[in-house]
Amino acid sequence: GTGPAIALGPGSVGASKRWTYYPEAARLFAERGFDVWVVGGPGEKALAQEIVAAGGPRIRDLTGTDLRNGALAMAAASVAIANDSGLMHIAAAIGTPTMGIFGPTDPYLWAPLNPLAATVRQTRSKLPCQPCQRTVCTMNDHRCMRDIAAEEVVEIAQRVLAQINAR
Repeated sequence: GTGPAIALGPGSVGASKRWTYYPEAARLFAERGFDVWVVGGPGEKALAQEIVAAGGPRIRDLTGTDLRNGALAMAAASVAIANDSGLMHIAAAIGTPTMGIFGPTDPYLWAPLNPLAATVRQTRSKLPCQPCQRTVCTMNDHRCMRDIAAEEVVEIAQRVLAQINAR
């Protein structure tokens, strides 16, 4: 496309670090005129297909076996949004405005190191289990990630883009 693009990195090492509202967020971005690229490895192919199916023709599956292609997509994006993962850190390291979604891990320790970075985490209530640093939720409710709404992530991304465009 010709407009701004949002790169989504829905994968992560453990299931508890995966935010599950990427399909809804992708649909919202597409409705607002953004191109959306789903980036990741072969292990994220099923997630990417689910995200593409939810959002329509403005959403593209760029998952594959070559990490260089993922890095190029992150570099070309207007904003990268990812779970606490390797792709989040790659996007931040190459200078792409990056939003890291955090649940079981602590953004104080693992936030993207980039002056154009933001962290998103559940703040509605204090969860006694957070941060647990576990790859599987032992509370069986995954509230630290479940309570981060897609609308919230989209609004933060739009604020990040507005700040960049104001420079």
